[in-house]
Amino acid sequence: RYRKRIEDFILVVENKRLKVTISLGVANYPHPAIGSVDDLIRLADNALYKAKRNGRNRVEVAD
Repeated sequence: RYRKRIEDFILVVENKRLKVTISLGVANYPHPAIGSVDDLIRLADNALYKAKRNGRNRVEVAD
């Protein structure tokens, strides 16, 4: 929902209309692979890079 709201938003800078998009990586806790905050960040970071590889402007959830 938030990704779509950002995509629909038009940013105007110096009379130029700019389109804004966002890619998100999400990790859920509790998760069997999470034993520390660093693990949580690593899973979310991996999901973010997956979102970028798969075309950007999307949300990916860690496996």
